[in-house]
Amino acid sequence: MEKYGSDKPDLRIGMPIVPLNDVLPKSEFGVFNDAIARGGLVAGVCVKAGAAFTRKQLDALTEKVKALHLGLKGLVWIRYEADGAVKSSVDKFFDEAGLRQIGAAFAAQPGDLLLLAADSPAVVRRSLGELRLETARLTGLAEQVRGQWSIFWVTDFPMFERDEATGALAPAHHPFVAPNPDDRHLLDTADPAVRATARAYCYDLVMNGNEILSGSIRIHDRATQNRIFEILGLTEAETQEKFGFLLNAFEYGAPPHGGCAFGFDRWVMLLAGADTLRDVIAFPKTQAGRDAMLDAPSVVPAHALKELGIGVLK
Repeated sequence: MEKYGSDKPDLRIGMPIVPLNDVLPKSEFGVFNDAIARGGLVAGVCVKAGAAFTRKQLDALTEKVKALHLGLKGLVWIRYEADGAVKSSVDKFFDEAGLRQIGAAFAAQPGDLLLLAADSPAVVRRSLGELRLETARLTGLAEQVRGQWSIFWVTDFPMFERDEATGALAPAHHPFVAPNPDDRHLLDTADPAVRATARAYCYDLVMNGNEILSGSIRIHDRATQNRIFEILGLTEAETQEKFGFLLNAFEYGAPPHGGCAFGFDRWVMLLAGADTLRDVIAFPKTQAGRDAMLDAPSVVPAHALKELGIGVLK
């Protein structure tokens, strides 16, 4: 997430996210200064051959990120022209030496474009992760790497993540994933910050930026499952009401168990060189969720609704 803004990155296109908090030259640019003061992140990506983008294209990239509702309010761009000149949307706050200092963090070369963002770490990383994919398409890089393959396992996922609205811990995957055996002891520490660093015993297989397999080892003992619920803030009464059936089942003994599931349709899509799942699914749905082959959903007869005790609000 820190390097690519995604837990299923397409490594064929490179373009890692570079953090800038510690290397930014001093300035009066409030967007960067405020983000850092709030514990946020200033970071960017280097788009090879991106200096050729027009101002209209740069504005469109900004609007695209904002339209994705990722929380980012704008972008800063720095162009390193082929003739050696440096142009930026923040020339008012940084002189040429400062802009070149920023470029040094990316090893920027003539013809490169830097796209920078400042906000909370999560917002910045998600936004730059989307920009990696969009700029790869615009520069033709995505087409150049089409015949290449990037396949790898992703492991050591965190057990928990912070709810951005409340700050409370929430399961990063789901509350039934077993903790990494090396981190089980962290769940019993008194320090909440230490508990939050525990890793989950789960794994994904990623192919060309698509998750094609996901799985985990599950919790199989009552003590560990109870501890997870406690960390997530559930009371004993809530735990029993919502998950008592599971905890009671553990009393009879459950072996260690786990597994994985393939996204077979995505796999076929990639192997076929298709761009969307609709190209490989037998009966694809429209964007409105309608099945054109079966003409579904259709009207449900009143007698069928009555039989099931279902009422329809109008």
